[in-house]
Amino acid sequence: DRMFPMLRFFRHAGGGIAHFHGSGIGREDLAAAVLRHDNTNGRFSDQANSSRFHRLSAGNCVVIADIGAPLSGPLGEKNNASTLSFEFSSGRSLLVVNAGIDRMHREDYEEAARKTAAHSTLCVDNHSSSRIEAFKLGPKLVHRVITAPSSVQTQPWDIDQAHGFSARHDGYVRTAGLWHERGLLMFDDGHRIDGYDRLTPDSTIHETMHKADVRFHLHPRVAISAIDDDDVLELRSDTGELWRFSANGAVPKIEDSIFLAGVIGPVYNKQIVLSFDYPEHDNVTWRFERIQ
Repeated sequence: DRMFPMLRFFRHAGGGIAHFHGSGIGREDLAAAVLRHDNTNGRFSDQANSSRFHRLSAGNCVVIADIGAPLSGPLGEKNNASTLSFEFSSGRSLLVVNAGIDRMHREDYEEAARKTAAHSTLCVDNHSSSRIEAFKLGPKLVHRVITAPSSVQTQPWDIDQAHGFSARHDGYVRTAGLWHERGLLMFDDGHRIDGYDRLTPDSTIHETMHKADVRFHLHPRVAISAIDDDDVLELRSDTGELWRFSANGAVPKIEDSIFLAGVIGPVYNKQIVLSFDYPEHDNVTWRFERIQ
């Protein structure tokens, strides 16, 4: 009665499972077959309070966000440094994703898949928000979360014609003395998603310079191009939907990335990157808007 609603919670609009904490290539047909045996009629909330995830849905769009801290120690062997990352789907198409894991579970990609940079969130000085170390456990090499954000504060939003959340975590206080705050708002017609990322100092005086990169990893089937002198990006899904991405506070850049959860293994994809230097700038705002 609890597992069926949670399976629905983590499914995207097209039926696939979100790529968090060890999730890789999904079997949409298998998930649908399992759910046909659900006789509980259990409904899920937009907030999974125990596992610390938040889901937004409107129209045919779904956003699933990680608003918690990963477990550490022996319980953290499958956890990633993914705090405040999210995935975004529209209809049957995945647009913004996390890297996921290699379906062959090859050790070559194990460490990279766990890093914050492999997730659609902000990264400070190319460090991860959680510290993950490799340990030899007999013949097996395991990766465990050693330190994670000790505080993740969240606040749901519900305003006229839109709903969402704001959240912040202290995962970068240890390395940079900064909190990362993210807000995300989905409009009720499902045609627009607004967001922001902000860095705030843990103490009143903090003037050390830090580099921040906000990453949005795109699914390999999403085509992307720059328009309007590179300030606006155009995204076309494999089903023909057209979206535009714009930002204030940083010029969006298109960079190469790798999607580990491909059907036949890792495949190359693209990512949108918003970069800024703190304390010269402390925040960026961004928007996904459906055009067609």
